Amino acid sequence: MGILISLYPLEVFAHGNAYFEFNPDYFKTNSLDISSGPVYQIFLPVNEFMGGFDLWFDNAGSSGTATFQLYDQSDLLVKSAQITIPHIDPITGGKRTHVDWSSQFPVAGSNKYKLKIESALPQLRIYYADRVGFIEHNAPYASQYMNGVAQVAGEEKEFSFKFALYEVSEGSPPILSNVAVSVLSYEQVKLEFNSNEPVDHKIEYKLNDSQNSPQVIPFSGSLSFCNQGVNKCSALLSVIPNASYQYTLTVKDVWGNQAQVSGLFSSKTLESFTPNPSATPTPTNTQAVNTPMPDNTPPIISGLKVADLSNGGVNISWETNEAANSSMIISFTNDKISIAAASDPTFELLHLLKIEGQLNPATPYLATVTSYDSANNVSSASIKFTTLAGQSTPSPTPSGEPLINPTPSPVAVSDNKDSKSITISWVYPTKEPESGYRVDIFDDNRSLIKSINVDPGVHSVTVADLPGGNKSVIVYSNNKGVYEKIGLPVQAKDTSFIKRILGMWPYLLVAIGGILGLLLRNYFLKKEPPQATLP
Repeated sequence: MGILISLYPLEVFAHGNAYFEFNPDYFKTNSLDISSGPVYQIFLPVNEFMGGFDLWFDNAGSSGTATFQLYDQSDLLVKSAQITIPHIDPITGGKRTHVDWSSQFPVAGSNKYKLKIESALPQLRIYYADRVGFIEHNAPYASQYMNGVAQVAGEEKEFSFKFALYEVSEGSPPILSNVAVSVLSYEQVKLEFNSNEPVDHKIEYKLNDSQNSPQVIPFSGSLSFCNQGVNKCSALLSVIPNASYQYTLTVKDVWGNQAQVSGLFSSKTLESFTPNPSATPTPTNTQAVNTPMPDNTPPIISGLKVADLSNGGVNISWETNEAANSSMIISFTNDKISIAAASDPTFELLHLLKIEGQLNPATPYLATVTSYDSANNVSSASIKFTTLAGQSTPSPTPSGEPLINPTPSPVAVSDNKDSKSITISWVYPTKEPESGYRVDIFDDNRSLIKSINVDPGVHSVTVADLPGGNKSVIVYSNNKGVYEKIGLPVQAKDTSFIKRILGMWPYLLVAIGGILGLLLRNYFLKKEPPQATLP
């Protein structure tokens, strides 16, 4: 199921910087009458200052006042404000209403705050939406209060009031913590860190004591949440083995305030063998046992692109250099707080994921794709896009559902008599693809055996000279370099041993007949009476 949490693009408005917003699509919202008693919004501020907030209302009656009180984690009153709410004609999704506190004040991003909302206006309604979470299996736990939790009549609900948090100004630099470098492989390390507020980051690194210019991973132009206990920000660095490096991490917040930390790390050391002269020589007829090296290398993502775009959805495609699965999160600026998601468990080289009818028209987004290989090594990449203008249509299928319908595959595989070739046939149910098809064949270890390109209009291919063992076959349609699976992968079982046995059936019958003849002969010899002995 797709998440409804949205991180608003970090921009500066007249009231300051709206650094967080929970504002789902209008068709996913409902409204609640608050005239019968106060309601509460519980949330984590995820920043170090708070200058104001937005809520969404309509008011079909006359104008009047509403009161807002903010309480901290110890239920102590922090701030209060009262505003006049005018007549607001009911509109789908409600009207954004801003409230400024008398002054900006510091807040602790790890503490829960409670906003009390109260008014006697008989027709004042506040808008809310279901809070739905999507967390990757290896992602840090994110508190439900990060998205906001509505409290009505003393009970916490499964929805949150639509709200946005603002910071007016700030001169303090971000606070970095938990900066660490982990070695992934001989050629790659990962640098991770936390910060107390949304930041963009730049990394400069080079060989220790080197006079050369450092390698640079520049600022991305977008901010990410890296709060401790919620999410770690990270970057992959390309290195050489057996080397010592120095690095400098620079982060900046939305106001341009910067913080910096430097450190050292060492890349992975290649194992070497030093012969022991006192050791007993290995006999020449003894074969050395090769222990396979563990796979610590993540898949390489390439060709990431927007394959198709509409006013309410997007198709994203990419390739990996080894068989890996696929997942995608759509967000505004951060890969852990998202508004839509999709995944595909198939281990393959060509990846395509779709989001349909869940995005806002003419809106900039960030798509973050992730692929795990069979050894659980992971790679991620991101691409920005903006949806087309025009009215979007809600998707009939919730996001996060598998893209492949678990019905019998339109792909069939038949084993041929020579046991080293298979025939693959398929039915394409809709429009014939412009560029034909691609057929990938994998072995039991998910390694690619063969890849065949097939012309449009051809729906069958025979593949020869295949090694023994079970195989997995995936057929893709090819529309100008955008590959989409035709059904589920199909398994081709290794039947070569069975075929050899069946091919020997005449000889087996002769052998079985001989064995039966000997058994019968011995049986009848035992049954014959003993011969009388003549004197």
